[in-house]
Amino acid sequence: MNTNTLVVFNICDSTRLHRVAIPAFGTIASLIQQGSIALERNIASITTEQDGCRITSDLVLNVYKDKLFMLLDADEMWTPVVNIHPLVENAANPTETMLKTATTNSIQLYSSDDNLFSNKRADQESSASIFLQQIQDQSRIVTVLPGTSKTPVTSEAILNPEIDIQDAQLQNNATQSTNEVLVLEEQVEEAVGYDENCNPNNPEKRPSEDIRLIMSSKKHASSELKFQTFEVNWEKISDNIISRLQNFQKFRDENPSQCVPKLLQMTKTDLSGLANSVVDQLRMIDTQIRADVMGTVSKQILNAFPCLSFVDDDGYGSGTGHVWLKHKMINRNSYLNRFKEPYVAKADCIELRRNRNVRAGTNKQYWEHTNNECGKDVISKLSRDEPALLTHEFLQASQSYVRYRYDENIPLKDILGKLPVLRRRILLYYHFECATGVSADSLEKYYTAKRSKIIDFSKTNRKIEPLDTITSDYNIFEYLCRLLGENIEDIVILKEIGTKMVDITLNCSGPVIVAIDCGNDERMYYVFADQTRLSEGTKNVVTAVADLMCIHYVHNFMYMKQVSKILEFVQEYFLKILPATGSKSNATRKGQQQRVVKRVIAAIANYSSS
Repeated sequence: MNTNTLVVFNICDSTRLHRVAIPAFGTIASLIQQGSIALERNIASITTEQDGCRITSDLVLNVYKDKLFMLLDADEMWTPVVNIHPLVENAANPTETMLKTATTNSIQLYSSDDNLFSNKRADQESSASIFLQQIQDQSRIVTVLPGTSKTPVTSEAILNPEIDIQDAQLQNNATQSTNEVLVLEEQVEEAVGYDENCNPNNPEKRPSEDIRLIMSSKKHASSELKFQTFEVNWEKISDNIISRLQNFQKFRDENPSQCVPKLLQMTKTDLSGLANSVVDQLRMIDTQIRADVMGTVSKQILNAFPCLSFVDDDGYGSGTGHVWLKHKMINRNSYLNRFKEPYVAKADCIELRRNRNVRAGTNKQYWEHTNNECGKDVISKLSRDEPALLTHEFLQASQSYVRYRYDENIPLKDILGKLPVLRRRILLYYHFECATGVSADSLEKYYTAKRSKIIDFSKTNRKIEPLDTITSDYNIFEYLCRLLGENIEDIVILKEIGTKMVDITLNCSGPVIVAIDCGNDERMYYVFADQTRLSEGTKNVVTAVADLMCIHYVHNFMYMKQVSKILEFVQEYFLKILPATGSKSNATRKGQQQRVVKRVIAAIANYSSS
């Protein structure tokens, strides 16, 4: 039997009075754990209730799963039924059974020990002898046996069956004594908290009271309680951000009617850093954060620094300054949760459609081939970050592990910090080809073949300045962006000479190309996303565009809306990735097609210089 499935076991304690059916896995450890909880005792061993055989393996436990098990403490041992319940001995002899019944019942009434059923036979015999002596001294104490007639039997008749029990005087005295005994029994039951439901020999059980379930009126009470006492830990916010906030707030308090100088205003980078730090604190509790929780936390931030609430130059504001911060935090948390959570079968239609679109044009089998375990030699070679080691055989052997590292639910900066080899072009191109079935080198091949045709086609458009035969590749992509109604500056960010990598900051989280001027009309192109460099450098803008496309597919990015048309144009016209449904583009679509992109591709394809 599978030990991962639940089985219902029947168990009891050493007294056999407390019996319960509990669910547990088919292992000794699981049954001991659940039995300790049910019986409120520290269970150490398991035996069969019938013969006391000790269960020592999970296999035996599963074979005997339909039997009644006795769970014992470390200082307990199995005893047969006859030693605990002497009433069952000699059941065929009514006189002896009657005597032992009277003895046992009287022991329950007169014994000062709270344990009504001792498992020591010597103690029972001692108590029985004391009781017999009491019977001789008080010859008129009687006991009514369960299941017998209402006529009481005197203690003398019990000790000597030959005595005439029809004696009328004894009956009258016995009736009075019986009432005294019954009252005494009720007092004992109230003192020890007696409950007949715990007695397995009682055929009639007292019906248990109905349990009232008080349901919460809130659907997400547990989610709200997680963040109910959350407070922003300002010590985890950057000192630079705190200093700027304090200076900003100080100026606003001292000059409420003046505009804040630009040097004291919070930049977009500072506000994004503040939102990101607070979201990181919230994610320490749970990664699924509701929008109302974000709104409460954003109000808490504005209460600490009211200067963040927007007001005009006359000091008037809408009073909803927390909304922009709330949306920043929501977007940050959504970005960190992007498609890196375990698969949920009951996802809603919007989420399923979103997941399908972000992986549009890729093979489903590629995303399933992921594993967090690999050989030490593979990890060693990946850590060395040497391109010479990235052979085709090694890329195949490390594919599942590298895919797992790409999908880790941590910031990109940490992923690339642990394994810088993930920036290597040969590795990105290999995973891009595995995901799409298309070689990344085909972009440069098709671009070279169509370069002259695009230049000739530009001369037919009167609204845009035409290209000449000596134009650069950068100018050709600039022309294509203008043809599609977009700007090249949104996809290629130009930086001046001497810019350091650590000084590069972007106002967008999606992948873009950063071009650093190297002088002599040369630029070094890198792909950045989330303030992190994701690719090797190259001086060829066509190669940089190929890197950008690979990163969109390998890192699971959607096309940003402001550059979605040019990227979809490159995808369809140069890479020939034509998904049947869905698109990584967020541009407005009509009939599953982006009309502007399709129109430009059709115009260039149908153009003939003759």
